[in-house]
Amino acid sequence: MAKHAFNQLWIDGFNLFYKWNRTRELFKSGCDINNAQQESIRELAIHLGNWRNRSILFMDGGPEASAMTLHGLRIRYPGGGKKADGLLEEFARGRTGNLRILAVTSDRALAATLRRNRLQIMPCEKFIREFLTGSSRSTNYSQKQDYKLSPEEVEEWLKLFSDDD
Repeated sequence: MAKHAFNQLWIDGFNLFYKWNRTRELFKSGCDINNAQQESIRELAIHLGNWRNRSILFMDGGPEASAMTLHGLRIRYPGGGKKADGLLEEFARGRTGNLRILAVTSDRALAATLRRNRLQIMPCEKFIREFLTGSSRSTNYSQKQDYKLSPEEVEEWLKLFSDDD
């Protein structure tokens, strides 16, 4: 990751997970939605290595606006069934200093807004190729989970990752 000239990494979580084949593999293996989200976050944190300490994963929903750390990765939820896009835009508008921030999203409208706020943009597909490729990790789906999805979030994940297109 040394070849990238940035200080922080901001990731549009659901946008990335939708594009990442690993998340689809979890669903096809019979992993339930809460475990799939947990495992996706865990694997992302592993791949990011030391960068996870300088990264924020912005996720849709959450029971309320909240911040948490899971597997060493900081996560922000906008709460109330809201999308992460608004929270990312809020963080971008409110940032100060000269930090070079790389935002990971394939959402063109969000990317345009973030660019106007001086963030570098990397599409999810490129991020997956450059950051998330490598050896497979062992998985343990029987672990107790730290965070449960709301029924609305479960429904959103089911729609997002269903094979019914």
